[in-house]
Amino acid sequence: MRAGLTLPNRADSLYTDAEIAALDDLAPGALVALTYGESASETQHRDVVRAYCRAHPETRVMLRMYSGTEWSTDPAAWAATCAARLLFWSSGVWPARPEVIPANEGNIESPWVAQWTRQVQWLSAFAQAWRALAKGTFTLHLPALSPNGDWRDGLAAYRVAGLFATFGEVDVHAYGPDAVGVVSDAYEIVGRPVCVTEFNRDDPGPFLTEIAGVASAGCYFLLGGTADQEQYDVLRRPDDYQSLKRWTMASNPTESASVARSKIYAIWSLQVIAEGKDPLDKAAFAANVAALGGDPTDLRPWGFPDQQTLSDQIIAKIKELKALIGQV
Repeated sequence: MRAGLTLPNRADSLYTDAEIAALDDLAPGALVALTYGESASETQHRDVVRAYCRAHPETRVMLRMYSGTEWSTDPAAWAATCAARLLFWSSGVWPARPEVIPANEGNIESPWVAQWTRQVQWLSAFAQAWRALAKGTFTLHLPALSPNGDWRDGLAAYRVAGLFATFGEVDVHAYGPDAVGVVSDAYEIVGRPVCVTEFNRDDPGPFLTEIAGVASAGCYFLLGGTADQEQYDVLRRPDDYQSLKRWTMASNPTESASVARSKIYAIWSLQVIAEGKDPLDKAAFAANVAALGGDPTDLRPWGFPDQQTLSDQIIAKIKELKALIGQV
């Protein structure tokens, strides 16, 4: 399980030096970044995250798309907006592959607070539009419900509607002394590990230890943020800061530089395929390697298949096809 962090959710201001320093110091294995649309501040947010991922290639990056009216927007139109934001965030050199959270807490932010059927209709239509945009290679998250009131009924309705199969991850928000219970209950309903994209008001270390078997990630809410979120800011909660840091240092997965480097081509190729480009464009991948500070004349350490590898793969595929049609 990855211990993570929600990044400052300010649309119109840059991440501060103190926030960037804390990000590097805490070294989370997962990040939740809110996106508001292309702007000067969003460009800085993207570039900070991208630089962090170059130093920590194993990091999961989850982009939560926000407008304030997403639930009231036609789902196909919102899917197109999300795709444009994803293109903006994933452009350039990325060692990590962003994941997408299309909305937030339908039981308090949507026009259909407890109308689960309406929420299911919107979410299903969004997922269908998303797939039509050929974005299926990006992990899509089922947005978390607020852990208040009848959230369990909502999650159960999502299950009955088959949304757990439609979305690659099921998100959960958990706060306060019952946070572990919320995650455990969600796990029981979903039937597989959930993704905790927000938690707070519980000591991070023990909380993360308790949920390690039932969650794929646990992201502390929040680093920095707005003036009215000071009670959640990890920079203002030194005990939480140290507890979170101990857990990330001890438990987040790390890779050797050579292993991480060898995965770059696989990540890059998926991205260019999603953009309709040629994954075997050697010059384009060489430019990608150069931007990462590597030697563009030697692409093998970065995972680019050499001619012999490609020949072997083609021969293996031919044999597989012949076997399928009974000619071998």
